[in-house]
Amino acid sequence: MKYLVFIVFALLVFAGCKKDSTKIYASKGTLLGVDNRYCMTCGGVEIAIKNDTTKNAPAFYKINSSKSAVVNLGPNPKFPINVALDWKHDDEIYGGNYIIVTRIKILN
Repeated sequence: MKYLVFIVFALLVFAGCKKDSTKIYASKGTLLGVDNRYCMTCGGVEIAIKNDTTKNAPAFYKINSSKSAVVNLGPNPKFPINVALDWKHDDEIYGGNYIIVTRIKILN
């Protein structure tokens, strides 16, 4: 009888457990604002990445919006915005410190 109670208890515990499939983001960063230095339509969003391990990392990167995951900031976003993201350097654009964001989530 003790073994039966133990087996039923163990089955209930294992049945109640579920695997967490949430993937962790590689980096955290802050969206600083829209970059309008060149023109109003050719800018991009500036982002400072907090745990950037790139050698001689710049103070901020620009997001290549044509190749990146889209995050809806709304009509009048209030910067700075904290985000979690997965990203990589954009090797096709020379200069300008552009990145490609593959996944992004707003934290605040």
